[in-house]
Amino acid sequence: MSQVLRRPEINTEEFISSGFADDIPAISKIRSLGSEKLRSEIVQQIDIDLKYEGYFQRQEEEVRKFEVYEGMRIPEHFNFAALKSLSSEGREKMNRVRPASIGQASRISGVTAADISVLMVHMRK
Repeated sequence: MSQVLRRPEINTEEFISSGFADDIPAISKIRSLGSEKLRSEIVQQIDIDLKYEGYFQRQEEEVRKFEVYEGMRIPEHFNFAALKSLSSEGREKMNRVRPASIGQASRISGVTAADISVLMVHMRK
């Protein structure tokens, strides 16, 4: 049922009201609510949760990645100039900013994803 409700052309309110899913206890319970306002709010929340679930999951993954990168500390006196695989702009900017973590380095304008990959590979050695 959730796959059907995720489709943009399906109106969750109409689907629940249609009676197609009355055999599902949660749907029956929603339909039996006395308050139209409460029923509408619950249906709206179900609609949001189902239709945007993929976006929520991607956002959660980004948060996890952010936390991991923030936890990857760069030594205070790290020699960015020694990493010849970094782009010249990335090397220059990291030398100037002196990021404390991979996360901070990834937010420096001009530092590329490739620069971050090189830095992470070198940090693991």
